[in-house]
Amino acid sequence: MTKEERLELVKHLTKTRPGENKPFEAPKFYYQYYKNTTVEEKVIKTSAGDTSIWLIDKIGRQKNNAVFINIHGGGFVAPHMERDIAFCRRIAAELGILVVDISYRTVEESGFPVACHECYDCVKWVVEHKDDLSIDTSRIIVGGHSAGANLTVGIALQAKQKKEFDLALLVLDYPPLDLFTDPADKPESDKTMISPQRARDFNLLYVGNETNAKNILASPVLATREELMSLPETLIYTAGHDNLRFEAERFANQLVEAGVQVTVRRFLNSGHGFVIGCAGEYNEAIYGMKEAMLKVVHRIENVSVKYDTADGDPTFTGEE
Repeated sequence: MTKEERLELVKHLTKTRPGENKPFEAPKFYYQYYKNTTVEEKVIKTSAGDTSIWLIDKIGRQKNNAVFINIHGGGFVAPHMERDIAFCRRIAAELGILVVDISYRTVEESGFPVACHECYDCVKWVVEHKDDLSIDTSRIIVGGHSAGANLTVGIALQAKQKKEFDLALLVLDYPPLDLFTDPADKPESDKTMISPQRARDFNLLYVGNETNAKNILASPVLATREELMSLPETLIYTAGHDNLRFEAERFANQLVEAGVQVTVRRFLNSGHGFVIGCAGEYNEAIYGMKEAMLKVVHRIENVSVKYDTADGDPTFTGEE
């Protein structure tokens, strides 16, 4: 594929993206999170060059606490967006922790494995700047949405191999974890929002060839039991109207077989991208996500969380 063909395909996928012409509009109750959080963009050095990250912090947060590192989705094609900042503001505000939001290189600039290594470098930068950021590096949570969830697993696999830092929790939203199998050969390929051809184009732009597609940093479902052993506790969300649920749930079983603590939940009435897009059962999903994170934040095994949902305005009241 020539550079021109590559750019033309990126342009086509971007232009035909569902809801592309509709700007993201955060739910009204999100405005409270904008009031009590700050956002600072930084440019850091990574193996890919200059990389933008956003530090989203709750005003007056307790120092030396957990940190959540968020990785956006978009099929490795779409860039970082306002909806990512909105999600991160909510997490920072309701959990009282620092959130680091990564803007990695999309396929318009480079393919596999550049973004995977770039995101790993960003987490390493956070660890190396723990004092400046006032975080506890024994409580690092990494999570991502769609393509970002794929990159999240890639970070964990690299961390296991390199032993430069430890992760406390992985959060995977509707992850694509098998970039090797032809999308048309996957279950219910005709009943999902992302058509087989569209998924094929996403995969082609990112991995480029069969060798890359077989790499476990691109297709974690191909990892051996030994390669998955000792990965961090993992929370996996899938959507009932998204056929990526099959490979994600398969991966969950593989983690269980490898001795990893896993929580997996399928949201029956939601589709791909529902959490970050504030659609379907997104509130319920975020509540569960925060419960898992609070175990890391407070270093406790069990957390009970209560929410006041009067007037459609969920407010974290927390109860340990």
